[in-house]
Amino acid sequence: TRPLVVDPFAGGGAIPLEALRVGADVLASDLHELPVFLNQMMLEKLPRFDKVLKREFRHWAEVLRARVESRLANLFPKDESGDAPFAYFWSRTIMCEAPSCGRMVPLLGNPDLSRKAGVDASLAFEYTTSSSIPKVLLCSRNDPRVRRTASGGSATCECGHTTPVESVRRQLSERRGGAEDSLLLAVGLLSKDRKKRYRLPTQRDLLAVEEAREIRDRMSGMTDLSADDSPFPHDKLWGKAKMNIGLYGMTSWEHIFT
Repeated sequence: TRPLVVDPFAGGGAIPLEALRVGADVLASDLHELPVFLNQMMLEKLPRFDKVLKREFRHWAEVLRARVESRLANLFPKDESGDAPFAYFWSRTIMCEAPSCGRMVPLLGNPDLSRKAGVDASLAFEYTTSSSIPKVLLCSRNDPRVRRTASGGSATCECGHTTPVESVRRQLSERRGGAEDSLLLAVGLLSKDRKKRYRLPTQRDLLAVEEAREIRDRMSGMTDLSADDSPFPHDKLWGKAKMNIGLYGMTSWEHIFT
């Protein structure tokens, strides 16, 4: 006889789906409407209306993509070759606390953008005597200038001074986490044939960031964002978070992102 598999808390539907694949009869349910909907789609609708649903999904996904692209095109400028950005690489910063230094130190735990053959790209920093803000360099990862500047919460400047984790937390806390004045390091681009490459940011990228900030500010004035701006539980994210962001002054969602 066909076995019967009953899953009263089916969640994403992995157990019912595999049971169905091996030929069992399945009863799946859940207390929340979202997993119920997902299970209905996977276990009932897709097996019965596979081709129709696939066609409809692709059609409306394309409609949505086109609408979003037309609205956000200026905020994600393409290259002269038509390559589209897929990622922007940012770094929060602190100021070196060595008495004779005062340079800006980007907090970079991993300087490598890509280690793939043919797309070898890593980040390095160079200072001039006239500026405390570093010049960002795009190098091969074997370049001796490539190094990480942050480790274990502390930050090491090119002058050799290491700012301890307590000072890093204090500096970032004073700036609500430092996302708003973080440093744009590089842009990842995706060609039409799905190949990745990396370049340094241009003035056009920086202007797009400013335009995004202006749009955000206008939306903040038009819409009640209090729900999205609500503090985290106990002003911290503990447990699964790799970094306890409350210790760095981030107490709401907007503090995390540029």
